[in-house]
Amino acid sequence: MMELRSFMLARYAAYAIVAADILLLPLLLSPSAYGEIEYLRYATGFASFMLIGSHTGYLYSLYSEGRDRYTTLVHGGYMVLLLGGIVVALVMNRPALAPAIICAGLAAIFEKRLQASKNFYLAILYRPLVSGLVLAMVALAWLAVTPGPEGGALVAAGFVTALVAWILLVWRFSPIGPASLLGLCPSREVVRGFLALGRRGVVENMATGLLFLFLFADRWLIRVVQPDALPSFSLSFNLAQFALIGINSIGYVAAVRYGEDFRSLNFEAVSAALKRVGVVFVLLAGISMTLAWIYDRWIAHYDGLLGGTALILLGSGVFFVIATTSAIILYANLQIRSTLATGIAVALCYTIGMWMAAEGCSWHMLLLKSAGLLILLSLYNLHLVRKALGEPRG
Repeated sequence: MMELRSFMLARYAAYAIVAADILLLPLLLSPSAYGEIEYLRYATGFASFMLIGSHTGYLYSLYSEGRDRYTTLVHGGYMVLLLGGIVVALVMNRPALAPAIICAGLAAIFEKRLQASKNFYLAILYRPLVSGLVLAMVALAWLAVTPGPEGGALVAAGFVTALVAWILLVWRFSPIGPASLLGLCPSREVVRGFLALGRRGVVENMATGLLFLFLFADRWLIRVVQPDALPSFSLSFNLAQFALIGINSIGYVAAVRYGEDFRSLNFEAVSAALKRVGVVFVLLAGISMTLAWIYDRWIAHYDGLLGGTALILLGSGVFFVIATTSAIILYANLQIRSTLATGIAVALCYTIGMWMAAEGCSWHMLLLKSAGLLILLSLYNLHLVRKALGEPRG
C-alpha cells in the first residue's frame, strides 16, 4: 500500500509538468491554435493500432507463459510503426505526424519493458517530457513574439525530443541499458515472433484502440460541426486528466500485481479494492472541478468549461475506475467479449453522435451520450471480471 501511495505521489509530481502544460498552453496560444495542437497530440494514439496488440501480448507471454520476448517485440515494432506512421500522416495530410506517431508507439513498447521490470517511476516520464518540451517551445515563441513552429511540427518535435531524453534518463537511472531497451541485439524470425505476440494481445489492444476511437469520436465531431467549441472541449478533457492520472496510476501497478497473483485472486478482494479506488476518484474529481472553476473564473473563460469537465469525469471516471481490473480480463482470456462490447459502444457512439450533430445538439449533449455508453461498457467489463474470478484457474 505504501508503495502504491509513493508511486501515486511520484506520478503527480512528474505530472506537475503536464499540469503546467494544461493550464498555461491555452494562455499562450490562440483558441484555434490550441485546439489544433491538442487534436494532433491526441491523434498520436493511432500508434496503439499499429502495434496490433504485441506490447500487451508481451506482458501476457511474460506472466502466463514465462517467456520474455521483448527483443522480438521491439524489432517488430520498428517495422510496423515506420510504415503505419507514414500512412496515417499521409491520410491526415499532416507529414509531421509520422515521427510523432512512431515515437509514441516506441514509447508504449519501452514503457511495457520498464513496467514489467517494476521500474514504475521511470516508466511514467515520457508524457511529462512531451508536455514540458511542447510548453517550452510555445513559451519561447511567445516570449520572442514570433508565430512559432506550425502545430504539426511542434507536436513532432516534442515527441521526438522527449523520447531521446527519456532513453537517456533510463540509461542513467535504470539497470536496463539502452541496447536492451532499444532491442539492439541479434534476433531470429522477428516477423514470425512479433505476429505471435500480436496473437496474444491483439484483442486486448483492439479494445484499447476502439476505446481510443470512442474518445476520439466527440473530439472529431466537435472539430467538424462545432469548431468554435473545440478549445473548450480540449481544455475540459485536459483538466479531467488531473483525476484520471491518479486512477491510471493504480491500474498501472495493479496490472502487474494481478498478473503475479492471478491464480489466488477472488472477486471479494477485487471488489474491496474497487471501492477504495472509487473513493480516491471522488476526491480527485473534486480537485479537478475546483481547478476548472478557478481557471474559468480567475484565469481565462472558456464557454461550457465546467459542464464539459464534469461530463468527461462522469463517464471516463467510472470507466477507468473499473478498468483498474482490466488485466484480469486479459489473463482470463475473456478479452474477445470485452472487445466486441467496446466495438458495439464505438459504433453506437459514432452513429448516435452523427445524428445528434445533424440535429444541432450541443457538445455537452455529445459528452452526455458518451458518458452513458462508457458507464454501460464499464458495468459489462465488471461482469466479465466477476466471471473470470469465479472460474477455476490453472
